[in-house]
Amino acid sequence: MDFSGDIKKLQDNFLFIRRAGGWSTRDFGDLIGVTNQTISNIENKKTELTKTQYLATLAALEFELSKRNPDDILHLVLGIVFGNKELSVDQRNEAIKFIDGIKKEKGLQSTKANDGLKKVIGGAGIVAVSISIIGFILKRIK
Repeated sequence: MDFSGDIKKLQDNFLFIRRAGGWSTRDFGDLIGVTNQTISNIENKKTELTKTQYLATLAALEFELSKRNPDDILHLVLGIVFGNKELSVDQRNEAIKFIDGIKKEKGLQSTKANDGLKKVIGGAGIVAVSISIIGFILKRIK
């Protein structure tokens, strides 16, 4: 199975996902078993996300989702990333700015925050979803 398209999609959204999860580069690196420099290099596209890093990231995100409230903005962001909505670079950058702003208010777990993010990316039809990332991978492998 060729994961190259999925790996690129994850790498393109790495910073978006990390910020939605509220992680520093060090925290996210610890979560998936790499250094904070590796996280920075992946986000800045200095290095490509490997298949092993891709799978480790998906497993870590699956674990994190299981611990979080369904209103946590990470659920919405992963629904966007792994759903069918493609974000432009500008939309993604605006969404990251929005997430950074609400993090200061400690508002990553609210319907209001999710609604605000939907407005920023123009996604009136986007809903927060509890996705099984492992299920997502298994569907792609078949």
